[in-house]
Amino acid sequence: MLSGLFNLDNPVFKFLSTLVDLVVLNVLFVISCLPIFTIGAALTSLQYVMVTGWDTQNSKLIKMYTRSFKQNFKQSTVVWLVMLVVGAFFAATGWMIYQQSKVDDSVIFMAIVIVFALVCLAYLCIFTYIWPMIAKFENTTMMMVVNSLVMAISHLPSTLIAWMIFGLGVYFMLTNMVVAAFGVLILCAVIAYFMGKVFQNVFAPYLKEIRHFDGEPLDYESPSVDLEHSYAEAKREVAEMSAECAEDGETADEEE
Repeated sequence: MLSGLFNLDNPVFKFLSTLVDLVVLNVLFVISCLPIFTIGAALTSLQYVMVTGWDTQNSKLIKMYTRSFKQNFKQSTVVWLVMLVVGAFFAATGWMIYQQSKVDDSVIFMAIVIVFALVCLAYLCIFTYIWPMIAKFENTTMMMVVNSLVMAISHLPSTLIAWMIFGLGVYFMLTNMVVAAFGVLILCAVIAYFMGKVFQNVFAPYLKEIRHFDGEPLDYESPSVDLEHSYAEAKREVAEMSAECAEDGETADEEE
């Protein structure tokens, strides 16, 4: 009975291993975000691990996170700082529009409100997809922004699911003290974990992976998205890290 409980293939053991990994990733993410200007690189690294996936039976996820952080630091930081400035501008503009709405209900003003809402929606789409896009694909920053918007719109149901996952996580954290305390330890990673599942499905066709829908293979390329992906490189890196872990284990056995 005990041998079955501690079997690495045991569902309970896998679940507990995943929880531990999520706690580790959450701690890495929070620490990485502390300087503030590194939040973009932290978001990219977290999504890299979630979208690529990791083996819960070893600790290579830390190597995956740190490697992505180093490789994508420059591009992610530039995008984050720009998005931060633009977001602050939109927040200030939104506050002024709200104040103006109390005294102005003209048709022209309502048209301005609608246009502003659409621009903010586009910003939210880009912010949602830009980090996993940087994590999984190679492209210029401008094309990353354009492709993120195209991805969000062309996969609108998945985009809405991702927003719902994030919204539910934030809602429960703000309304329940137990969840809030729990969230400090793991919630960011949990939200990223489920959003990562969404992004995996969205990116699969562009990464030329085989998906199945109602039992039928689904594989296509979108002519509207220009992507030069590095998924094969990511797979190679994971294989190398697995080999390194195996070598480290053999070295430790020889020393004993």
